[in-house]
Parts: sequence; C-alpha cells; structure tokens
Amino acid sequence: MRKLVRSSKFGVRRIAMLLLLTMNYELLTMNCLHAMFDTSLSFSARALGLGGAYLAVSDDASAVNINPAGLSQIENVEFTGNYTPFYDTKAYSQFFSVATPFGYNTFAASFARTGIANIYDEDIYSIGYSRILKEDLFVGLTLKILGAGAAGYSKYNDPAYSGGRYSFAYDIGYLNIINKWFAIGAKLENINEPKIKLLSSSDGEKLASKFKVGMKFTIHKNIFTYDINDFSNLEENLNFGDEIKFSDLLSFRLGMCERTPTAGFGMKLKKVRMDFGFFFHKELGILYRTGITFNL
Repeated sequence: MRKLVRSSKFGVRRIAMLLLLTMNYELLTMNCLHAMFDTSLSFSARALGLGGAYLAVSDDASAVNINPAGLSQIENVEFTGNYTPFYDTKAYSQFFSVATPFGYNTFAASFARTGIANIYDEDIYSIGYSRILKEDLFVGLTLKILGAGAAGYSKYNDPAYSGGRYSFAYDIGYLNIINKWFAIGAKLENINEPKIKLLSSSDGEKLASKFKVGMKFTIHKNIFTYDINDFSNLEENLNFGDEIKFSDLLSFRLGMCERTPTAGFGMKLKKVRMDFGFFFHKELGILYRTGITFNL
C-alpha cells in the first residue's frame, strides 16, 4: 500500500512539474522572442534593436552565433556580453563571447544560457572560425555543443529524465561587403539537425536546419538591414531594422521582428560600447536587453 501511495504522489508531482515546464517554455517561445536554441535575438542587444536583422552586419564578437563569417570584421581582441530578464519572472538570457584575429583568420568562443532559474535552461557552448578569402569576402564556421536541463524536474529521480546530455551542431556563414553601400550575408544553421531530449521516453525535439539570408544598405553612415529566416513563409519570417548614427558616440535603432516592433540605442566611448535593445510585446509589455563590448 505504501508503494502505491508513493507512486501516486510521484505521478502527481511529475505531471505538475511537466505542466510547469511547459508553461515556462511557452513564455520563452512567444513570437520571435526566443525559440529553442534560437540565434536571431539571443546574443546581441544591438541585434534586438534592429529587429534581429543582423546577418549582414555581424561586426562584433556576437557574430560567432549569428553569422560566423562576420568575425573577420573584428580588428582587435574583443569581448562582448549581454543580459536579459524576461519580464517579471525568473526567466532570463545571458551571453558572453571573446574573439581574436590572427592575420586572415579570426577565432572566437562563446557561452549562452536561456532559461528559468532552478527550473529549466538551455546552454550553448560555441567555437567559431572565420577566414578572409579576399578583400571584403568572408566565410565562417561555428561548432556548437547544445544542452538542455530541467533542474526543477531532475530532483524527482525519474529514470526517464535524460537532461544534462549534450548534442553537437554546426553552422556555416558567408558575408560579402560588395561596396560601401551594400552587403549580403547568409547562414546555414544546424546543418546536421541535432535532436534535444529531456525524457528518454519521448522522441525529443529536432532542431531543423535553416537557410537564412540578410542584406545591409548603408547611406551616410546609417544602415538599413533585412533578414529572411525562412523562405517557406516570408511574411512570418522577415526581420528588418535601421540604425541612425547621430555621431560616433550615439546611435538609435528601430526594427520589426516578425511584425513585432523593436527599438534600441548604443553609446560608444573610445574602446567601449554600450547597447540597449527593447522588444515591444503586445501582451506581455516591454522586454529589454543590455549589452557591453570591449575592444583591446
């Protein structure tokens, strides 16, 4: 009888925790705010201000996870990081990256985490490489280790729980600065289509490969960017933004991420740049991201 009671309690707890994980995961995946191991908005406050349209920009250390080919635009050792609280919840996103050039080559490493404190998290460990093929033509590769865990569920010692296991994935990128007015970037993401599983009894979630294309137009130091994240549904997967530079010190940004408005601004002083991005969700309100970049 005791065993039956324990089993019943365990079943109720397991169902309750699965429901809690599901509700919090839905919070993380609303609109284009964040999809599982997403790379369009999770790694840069500047990119968020531009509506996630960053493929043809990618000129800082966040490029390792957005478009690795853009790492070739970095001229000195660079550190970047950002943090985002998800509204008035325990959900958050954080990212750190370092990149360093060596002649025609640039190497980078990064760590990203998105999750809900003590309940659920997604981790991405990345190593990136880019190469200058010729003037203003770059290619890049990113190798990633992806992991998902549910700390709030693992304490029940369910033998079906398989969190903490990691999957391998890789991306390739391309960037061509055709002239001072126009650049085009492209990325093939999760080429091997890795599968993420939390419960061994489930089929898991396959991260489908994606082909993305972006364009950047530059007019009097102001940039206009456009990204297509999925050619099967252009209306739902078009991001665009513009950045207006008032001076070398201050710039403002506006964007649209899958029909959701974004905004932001940046301040640069010598070798330090501060970026702030805002995402205007029609139901949840304003989400903000802060980022900082150092050049040595």
